[in-house]
This record gives sequence, C-alpha cells and structure tokens, in this order.
Amino acid sequence: AAEQQTEELQKSSKFTERTTLAIYLFTIALTVGLGYLLIRYTIRSLNELNKGTVRIGRGDLDYHIPIVSDDEIGDLTIAFNDMSDKLRNAMAQAQQSKEKADQANQAKTNFLANMSHELRTPLNGILGYAQILKRNPELSSSQHNGLEVIYRSGQHLLILINDILDISKIEARKMEL
Repeated sequence: AAEQQTEELQKSSKFTERTTLAIYLFTIALTVGLGYLLIRYTIRSLNELNKGTVRIGRGDLDYHIPIVSDDEIGDLTIAFNDMSDKLRNAMAQAQQSKEKADQANQAKTNFLANMSHELRTPLNGILGYAQILKRNPELSSSQHNGLEVIYRSGQHLLILINDILDISKIEARKMEL
C-alpha cells in the first residue's frame, strides 16, 4: 500500500511539475507576446507623432496628428495639435497686422504726396508775387526787407515740402535717379 501511495505521489508530483512548467512557459510566452504588442503599439504611436511634428515643423500647420490613444502619447499628440492651431492663428494675425500696417503706410505716403503738392502750388504763387513786388522801385527799404524775409521763408518752406515729396516718392518707389 505504501508503494502504491509512493507511486501515486510520484505521478502526482510529475503531473504538478509538468503543469507548473507548462504554466511557466505559457506565462513567459504571454509576457513576450504582450510586450511585443505594447512595443509595436508604442512605436506606431511615436512614428505617427514624429511624422506629424516633421510636417508641422515644415510649415504644414493645417495638419493634425491623428490621436491613436488616450494615454501620455495621446496627451502629447493633443498638445502638438493645439500648439499647431495656436501657431497658425498667430501667423494669421501677424499677416493681418502686416497688411494693416502696409495699408496705413500707403495711406501716409499718399497723404504726404498729396499734401506736399497742395502746399507747393500756393507757395509758388506767394514766392512769385514776392519776387515781383521786390522789383518795385517805389518800395521803402523796410518794405523791401519784409518782402525779402517772406521770399526767404517761402524758399525754406518750399525746400522742406520738396524733401517731404521726395521721401514719399522714395517710399512709393517712384523716385528716379
């Protein structure tokens, strides 16, 4: 009876060893398989993220990186997409600001050109009449000196107006050397 019990214990022990070995091998295979799947999934997610960052870095700010998961990599993907949207909006605002500044600059240039022309015309009339009046022999020396002051001041003002007109021509790229 003891030998029979020993034999049954040995069979039971071998069965337990085989079962333990099978479970051990199965656990190792399952761990390797799950590790492989996890690495494959992570690499795929990182590759998508890398592809998106390269496209965004090249200036394709309309591209959105597909969100593959709801984990840290997914959070990082959302952050990159948000950054791309904010950058695109900032660039659009900068472009609009530049266009407004260009329009304001053009308006200033047009104003200077028109104002210079409008001021020059009556000033030439004043200078012409001052020159004619200076030739009158019947004028007293104080009247002659007063006309000389008017003429010199007008000449100085005309030079300033011509300089402003030249600046507006340079800004409009219409100045010819």
